[in-house]
Amino acid sequence: MNVLFFLAGIAILAVGLWVRFDPQFTQYFDNSEGTGLDTVSQILRIGAYILIGLGAFTFVIGFCGCCGAIKDSKVRF
Repeated sequence: MNVLFFLAGIAILAVGLWVRFDPQFTQYFDNSEGTGLDTVSQILRIGAYILIGLGAFTFVIGFCGCCGAIKDSKVRF
């Protein structure tokens, strides 16, 4: 299960980075001033940052889970 969280984190992070830094995505929205697509461009950028943050968080949680599973560490309350 930890490996699935780890891989899901990588996938979400990759999609967020792809949307944020791919020139094909940004070229459609960067030249859209005055056309009503300004807010779409801002929402796309904010969404990309949210995906990057969520992917990084999921990646770290999955990585910590994998490390805990390797060391046979159990959480005790």
